[in-house]
Amino acid sequence: MKRAIFLGGAVSFLMAFLGTTLAFAVALPAIVDAQETRLRAEQLTVVGDNGADRVGIQTGPGVAASVRVLDADGNLRSMLSTGGQARGDDPEAAGIAFRNSSGTQVIRLGTGRGPSSTGPLTQGLILTDQEGRQRARIGVAEDGSPSINLLDADGNVIWSAP
Repeated sequence: MKRAIFLGGAVSFLMAFLGTTLAFAVALPAIVDAQETRLRAEQLTVVGDNGADRVGIQTGPGVAASVRVLDADGNLRSMLSTGGQARGDDPEAAGIAFRNSSGTQVIRLGTGRGPSSTGPLTQGLILTDQEGRQRARIGVAEDGSPSINLLDADGNVIWSAP
């Protein structure tokens, strides 16, 4: 009788153990395989230890995409963008811009067709003073011709090279 009770308990335990092992072997790989190896989103924001936004990645509108880096207070300091940020209708546009601590853009390096996205394709570097007034422009036109312009505080060219 003791042997029958022991055998019944052992067989029960073995069946439960094998059933659980089989269930994990079948279900667990499907759960693990369901996870993607990348993060997918239209927008991503990374916050600092104070809760302020520090990095922003987003797509749109249109063909535009950007990566924004913000200071500890959440103010935009630099941005890498493509596609013509305002309307997202210039697939040839790409650039990087830097801003001072007050938010004024002081450097821009990029390519594009201008604010309307309809002009000739140009590559350029623009340097401004701390108030945002353009002071130096270096560019290469669509036909390959280079130019350099130095400007005064009123935007007048004070020196240039074709």
